[in-house]
Amino acid sequence: SALWPRIDAVGGLQLTNNITEAGFILENRTTGWSAGLQMRYNIFRGAADAQAAELARVETLRRRAEIDDLRGQMRLQLASAIERYEQGRRVLETERRTLAAAERNAEITLVAYRQGLVDDMDVRQSQQSLVEILTRLAQTESETYA
Repeated sequence: SALWPRIDAVGGLQLTNNITEAGFILENRTTGWSAGLQMRYNIFRGAADAQAAELARVETLRRRAEIDDLRGQMRLQLASAIERYEQGRRVLETERRTLAAAERNAEITLVAYRQGLVDDMDVRQSQQSLVEILTRLAQTESETYA
């Protein structure tokens, strides 16, 4: 708005009624209208206005670059979060398969213990392995879905 001229429009109507007692003119009426148009443009601030406009243009470009940079960072963070989630799901699936194998191993060890083929230390070791895998599975689920 500093680069555009300023235009002012003025209009008016005047009505005057004078009554006097002296002389032969007893009444004096004056009516009339007036109008005007005024335009101002500051020619001496042209360089300052042009400089302000250029600074505003540069600031706009800088802000747009910042917005583009933030969008890029958000895309990168989103891609990273998706990749971590997918990796967590793959680890979780591996832990589930490991748990199934450990459960089968614990059952086989227990049957072998009942048949006298293994001692109680082997049974405890298979059960401890099962508990450790269950703990890892719970921790992985917590990290993946948190």
